[in-house]
Amino acid sequence: MKYLKYLILSLFVNAFLTSCSSTQEIKPDHNSMIELREASNVLEKGYMEMIVEGSDRTIYVGDEIISSDEDIKSMESGFDPQGFPIIVVTLTEMGKIKFSAATKRLIKKYIAVLINGKVVMAPFVQEQLETDTFVISGDLTLEEIDEIVSGFN
Repeated sequence: MKYLKYLILSLFVNAFLTSCSSTQEIKPDHNSMIELREASNVLEKGYMEMIVEGSDRTIYVGDEIISSDEDIKSMESGFDPQGFPIIVVTLTEMGKIKFSAATKRLIKKYIAVLINGKVVMAPFVQEQLETDTFVISGDLTLEEIDEIVSGFN
């Protein structure tokens, strides 16, 4: 069951991913490299309009940080089944609790994944995920992924 949820998360994350550069960014909280934030496809009070990296997709990102670097136990680079580079993120026990609560609250909404203040993806939450592992993927190069992983570790 854990692997099925991992696969489901990976599939819906991959469906929304792109990367490159964007002129909009949020200043990371306390120098956090990775942040997960509530997001919406419509403007809501207190949300900031951003562009998902490497696309023309607009997403509105909230102020509240769901999870950040402090909730991450480890990060590893790897490859998905199609051979594209990915980051495998393992959460701490507290990070898992926060992630699970957030995905429960945000069913049929979006979670923005920010790296260094830029949205790299904003997957649609289909169900509560009670896993301690998730994948960040997209058009990130292996060099970019290695830089993120080594910067975290």
